[in-house]
Amino acid sequence: VPAAAMPAAANATKRLDVTDPALSYRGSGILSGSATLLTRAQRLRRFGIDCIDGLEWHAGWEPGGEYVKQLVIKNASTKAIQIKYKLPTSTHFSMDFPETISLTAGLSKTLQVVFRPVQLEEYDDCIVFSTDKGSFMVPIRASIPSVSSMVPDHLDFGFCPCQETALKTFSVVNNG
Repeated sequence: VPAAAMPAAANATKRLDVTDPALSYRGSGILSGSATLLTRAQRLRRFGIDCIDGLEWHAGWEPGGEYVKQLVIKNASTKAIQIKYKLPTSTHFSMDFPETISLTAGLSKTLQVVFRPVQLEEYDDCIVFSTDKGSFMVPIRASIPSVSSMVPDHLDFGFCPCQETALKTFSVVNNG
């Protein structure tokens, strides 16, 4: 299992690169096979399932709190679909006990994902979904405030003689 794909509880601060299409998770048991990180459009074409690309708890949460987000899974195909899911491996993210979800065409199911942080650090995990056509994963993460600023790549002071002073005004943007 790649460490970036499924971090252990001790490795919970590692970031998932959701833009990496080669990211996959090899599961076992009822969810055996390969789960791939797909875009929303790719999931629609391949599985007929519509859901967001991932869940993220942005800065503002505090250790010791409980934060809940909804993940809506919709059957966008014309046939009934059976979906199974595997709970996140991290103890900081939790969900109801996984049961097989049966969705007829056009119906949706809302799953609650609960985030319970114990320290002010970044958390990454994923939920693996399995259908008869294969498996895919939905990343879940919690981010913390970051210190970051933007300044121009270069400043042009033009011509300035030696031992003289030149002034230039530029913007510093706080994007943290």
